[in-house]
Amino acid sequence: MPRSKEDILRLTEAVLEGTPFYVVDLQVSRGGLIQVFIDHPERVTMDDCVTWHRKIEESLDREQEDFELQVSSAGLDQPLKDVRQYFKRIGETLKIWTLDGRQIKGTLTAVGMGDGSTGPVITIQPLKTRKVERPEPVELALNHIRTAKIELKF
Repeated sequence: MPRSKEDILRLTEAVLEGTPFYVVDLQVSRGGLIQVFIDHPERVTMDDCVTWHRKIEESLDREQEDFELQVSSAGLDQPLKDVRQYFKRIGETLKIWTLDGRQIKGTLTAVGMGDGSTGPVITIQPLKTRKVERPEPVELALNHIRTAKIELKF
């Protein structure tokens, strides 16, 4: 069994340190499957995933650990988990579920780092509805968001 998830996360973050790439999520299964989801302020290519796979794998010891490593980009259908992902999505439509049970669908218009008590904050311009032609913008602290996903348009 590989090291703990926390150890692998620290190791992965150390490998990415000093680059614009960052870890969005990391999952470790009991069977030794390590899945690392990375992102970048602009985009993540297949070549990027191959490069980081190689570098992360070099930091793990195959002699001591039996594992399978997968490195991929954070998919568009995956929830946003890191404040840096929100900066990248300004101008896009998000669907948000808050911890208090509200659902908000609207355009992400701003991301701020907030103050020490709230942490990062986003501003959403809710989409107009039949009842409300010009809804007021909503400001949400990221720690009050249960899930936020990009609303994909086809």
